[in-house]
Amino acid sequence: MIKSLKGLALLVLSVLCHILLVNSQTQNSVIKIPPFDVSQKDILPFLSVQGDITFQVPAVYVFGDSLLDNGRCVSLPYGVDFGGKPSGRITNGRNLADFIAQMLGLPFPNSFYNASGSSNTITGIDYAFSGCGIRNDTGLYPFGLECTPLAGQITNFESSISSLSSHFQSKDALDKHISSSLFLIVTGFNDISLTYGWDPSKFNNDIESFVSELANLFYQQAERLYKLGARKFLVGNANPGGCIPSRRMESPSCNETMTGWTDAFNKKLAETLTKLEAANAGSKFVYMDMGKVLHDVITNPGPYGIIDVSHACCATDPASPKPGCLESKPDSCPNGNQFVFFDRIHPTEVMHFLTLKRCIEDSTICSTTLVQLLQA
Repeated sequence: MIKSLKGLALLVLSVLCHILLVNSQTQNSVIKIPPFDVSQKDILPFLSVQGDITFQVPAVYVFGDSLLDNGRCVSLPYGVDFGGKPSGRITNGRNLADFIAQMLGLPFPNSFYNASGSSNTITGIDYAFSGCGIRNDTGLYPFGLECTPLAGQITNFESSISSLSSHFQSKDALDKHISSSLFLIVTGFNDISLTYGWDPSKFNNDIESFVSELANLFYQQAERLYKLGARKFLVGNANPGGCIPSRRMESPSCNETMTGWTDAFNKKLAETLTKLEAANAGSKFVYMDMGKVLHDVITNPGPYGIIDVSHACCATDPASPKPGCLESKPDSCPNGNQFVFFDRIHPTEVMHFLTLKRCIEDSTICSTTLVQLLQA
């Protein structure tokens, strides 16, 4: 009897030691998010950027969808980790554009759609619009959303150039400012999930033809930016659509059909960026594999301190098709950065930061490391 009790005690002790070891390893490997008000100098070590580095980037101009939109969502719990107040961003804290701005020593880009945003263009501006895409009809069909698609966002940038020019004494100085600025674009997911995904039969169930047309439209809009003076492009691909919580409500595993659709788009987008760079002298188009970052964390969350890869952190209405957080429960997500997703579609602040960090460190994420692009 005594031997069996000793054996049980040793077994319990062994299990406890294993739990403590795993917890210790998880704590040591958790991605550390820089403080909200971090300086440029102090954020660089968080990103594993070493040495005395100077970036030749005076502004960040942002285009895309809800991943980068910073003016459309103005109720808690969105912004709960952004100084505790709604910021317009569709996440708990900062987004990718914010972290890039902090890395460059720039203020957060203002939204073009806010009263103060359209006039503050010297250090960057955010033209991204939730629910929209590359196609002009994305968001309009089938949901009737108010939308400014990529083409309209670029038209808005073109209109901003007139106010931007007042800051410079010559056209040459203005041209240098634009050519030295970073143009961040993340779009295409809504075209796949809303336009094609709502009714594939409308497009003869032909995803390859759909993404080819989508890539051609993107090419045309990117060339518009090039003709307006843009030279430095960082372009993010689509996240694996079948792995977002709104798709996993039907099944605990990722929806492989939809993930296949986004994979098809991502492949075509990468090819398109290569063609754009070859055809436009002096340009640099960097492909950012945001989908791989998300996939890597979903398949192996432990090293990042993530405890949930398939559910929204905030409270949502399971009976509603709307993926957003409930305003009636603003305190429903106290530990957002332990989750991949904040609501049923959008990633948490930690995922935005990790995307930037991986883009800097890992050539499988960004075709040219971001530091090289920003120093060019």
